[in-house]
Parts: sequence; structure tokens; C-alpha cells
Amino acid sequence: MDKAKKIFFKIRDLYEIAVPTLAFAMLFGMFMWGILCRYVLKRSATYANEIQIMGYLWTVLPAALWARRRNDHVCFSMLYDSLRPRGQRWIRILGNLFMVVTYCFLLSGSIKYIVNLRQRSMSLQIPLKILYFPFPILVAGILIYSLWDFCMDVRDIYLERTGKKEPLSNEKVDKAEEFRKASEEEYERLFANMEKEEAELDAELEEIRQKEEASKEE
Repeated sequence: MDKAKKIFFKIRDLYEIAVPTLAFAMLFGMFMWGILCRYVLKRSATYANEIQIMGYLWTVLPAALWARRRNDHVCFSMLYDSLRPRGQRWIRILGNLFMVVTYCFLLSGSIKYIVNLRQRSMSLQIPLKILYFPFPILVAGILIYSLWDFCMDVRDIYLERTGKKEPLSNEKVDKAEEFRKASEEEYERLFANMEKEEAELDAELEEIRQKEEASKEE
């Protein structure tokens, strides 16, 4: 079971991190090649545009799953941040439930569209199935992540009511204050490391200077 989990996590990281990285490199390379062909070689490279479009889709859609997994996606959280932790949890439950229901319908439609798609690109004759293939994966991934978050919040409520877990604190969390403290701690660690490295460098330079002086005396 643990081995299967590790394999799944590696495949997930490969798709959500490695694939977008390679796709962006391909996108940037074709962009530069298109400029070179247009202004230096004086010829058109229509296939470069198709590869750029593919690179863009294979960069944005898999990377969007990575952002959703980490909850780093753009969101409007003024109402959410103004609530207490228990209120925030109910907002998450309702929001994730809405996402699960919506994406269940969206997944079915996107899979049918990809399966029935027979068109190819104009220049390279690449099947558009390959071009749009990340979209149903994105839908399925967001559906799974939303369902997981929904189940975790519901489980916490059940554990709290059965006494197996401490009740969630109802004290309001100041996100700005948390961010400020985290930033200060990060800066302190950064400057501490810089001072340590500077001290080590000074010690190495002093050691080199002493060796040079000793060699001159000899």
C-alpha cells in the first residue's frame, strides 16, 4: 500500500511539476525560434505557433492542479478572512461541495468532448485530443482535491462531536499578523545564515592570509 502511494505521488509530481516545466521550456524555445525565423531567416514558421499553443496549455493546466493542491490559487477571501475558524470551515465545506457537484457534470462533458474530437492541427497534423488532453485531467484533479478537502472538514466535525479531537478554536485569526510574524522569522533566519556564512568566509580568508605570510617567512 505504501509503495503504491509513493508511486502515485511521484506520478502526480511528475505531471504537476515536471510536465509544466518542460512544456514552458518548449514554449519559450519555440517563441525564440519564431522570432529568429521571422527577423533573421526571413521565413514563416507556422508550426512554431502550434507548438507554443500546446506548450501554453500543457504549462497552465497541469500547473493549475499543483496550485490547487497547495491552495495557492487566486481567490477572493475578504469574507472568508473576516470569519472565525468555525465559520471558515463551513464556508470551505459549502464551497468544496459546490465544486464537487459542478465538476462532476463538467468531467462527464469534457471526457465526451475529448473522446469524440477528430480534428488535427493545421501545420503539424497533431491530434487535438493531445492538445486538450490536460483539461479533463484538470477537472478530475480539482474534483478529487475538493472532495478530499470536503471529507477532511466533515471528518473533523465528526471527531470533535464524538470527543476524539479537540474542538476547533473559535478565536479569530489575524492573517496579516501571521504573515508579518512569518516574514520576520524568515528574515531573521536569512540574516543569521548570512552572518554565519560571512564569519566562515572571514575565517577562511584569515587562514589563507596566515598561510601566505608563513610561506613568505620561509
